[in-house]
Amino acid sequence: MASKSVRKTVVTTSTTSSHSSSSRDRGEGEDVASSFRSPEATGSKDRSERSRSPLSPTRVSRIQEKNQLAHLNDRLAAYIDKVRHLETENQRLTQQIETSEETRSREVTSVKSLYDRELADARRSVDLTANENAKLQLEAKKWQAEAETLQAKLTKRDREYAASERRVTTLESQAVDLQGRLNQALAQLKEAENERNALAKEVERLKKELEDEVLRTVDLRNRAKTLSEELDFQRSLYEKELQDVRIVKQTEITEIDSRLKDRYEQKLEDTLRELREQYETQMQMNRQEMEELYEVKLHDLQTLLEQRSSDSSSARDELLSYKSRMEGLSARVGELETQNASLTNRVRDLERLLDQERDWHSRAMRSKDEELSKLRAKDEELSKLRAEIEQQLAEYQELLDIKVALDMEIAAYRKLLEGEESRLNITPAGSPASEMYSTPHPRGTKRKRTFIARREEHTNSDMQVSATAKGDLELCHSEGRSRGIRPLR
Repeated sequence: MASKSVRKTVVTTSTTSSHSSSSRDRGEGEDVASSFRSPEATGSKDRSERSRSPLSPTRVSRIQEKNQLAHLNDRLAAYIDKVRHLETENQRLTQQIETSEETRSREVTSVKSLYDRELADARRSVDLTANENAKLQLEAKKWQAEAETLQAKLTKRDREYAASERRVTTLESQAVDLQGRLNQALAQLKEAENERNALAKEVERLKKELEDEVLRTVDLRNRAKTLSEELDFQRSLYEKELQDVRIVKQTEITEIDSRLKDRYEQKLEDTLRELREQYETQMQMNRQEMEELYEVKLHDLQTLLEQRSSDSSSARDELLSYKSRMEGLSARVGELETQNASLTNRVRDLERLLDQERDWHSRAMRSKDEELSKLRAKDEELSKLRAEIEQQLAEYQELLDIKVALDMEIAAYRKLLEGEESRLNITPAGSPASEMYSTPHPRGTKRKRTFIARREEHTNSDMQVSATAKGDLELCHSEGRSRGIRPLR
């Protein structure tokens, strides 16, 4: 494939630190592991190395391993590029084969379908021609029978035409008589139109009065609806104020001293009484206003009924509709009175709830000391937990400061790359690491080597290692052994 996604592998390993067989193995392992240590460990290692001689064998070995690892990485990159190139060529050739096969199959299918369609069209044309021939023969017989029928009808119509001419003469004499009657009817129609115009004017006047009454009724209905909405709003406002007062007073109850308790209760009762009186006054005013509106409207309707008693039945129907609307308004007034009664009951319920809240507050004040003692116990427990957490954090920081040595399997790494390069006929470049290995030492005497003493601990610790792989190989960790390389699946 053209590109490989970056894969991340998290492996949990268990490492055991033990004695090394020789001081040289420890030195080489420390040099290899220094490339994977934290920046703090690397800095301390660099400071210790600067204090050594420039010709220290440990430094030379480390440089050789670094160059060897860079060379192996170059070989790995060349191998990955070769594999990607081969995979791309394989995919391109496979796509060409599939394209040619699909083209040949599509051409054969299209030619076959074309011949089948033409054959089916020819058969369908023959069938349609036969069917049309049969239909034309049937239609010819039908039209011949219809022509004979029309000939008989034509003879009959000729006889009827002669009779009609005789009737026309009779009808013309009747038309003269009807013309005289028509003139008389036109005169009567003109008189009727004059009367209709007068009635239309009367109807327009009545419609205008009806519209005025409808507007007044709509106005009354809107006022009634407005009063109802104001009543609902006042009710919700009073309930909200009552709830706010209860919340505020309940908060004040928990904060004031016992000496102010009687004064607060008296103030709360006065507030509730004022709210109840204000609400009852508003309800009484609303009820009185609705009754006055109802009486005024009823009086107007009665007056209008007396004035229009001699009018047509439409006016009486209109009056009946007004009465029904007034009955609806009366029913609305009854509903408002019912709501007033329910709100009064609600005020009583709220007063009862206030008494219950007072009892609850007295019990809460008694249990306050118990809750304070429980809170002190919880504070002590939290202090203990904080101390334990701080101790665990210190231990965790100490564990993070421990240096972890990782041994790279360079031999297996090189062997795997050489096998893949020989299989793909890739010629590796000259290894600078091998040249450094073959460099002779100018001095034949042995150099005294100094190593930093390492603390040997036999502890098992779990760690998490993050590895990133690009391509078909990844660096893996396994239980009970050091790191290795394996192909990705």
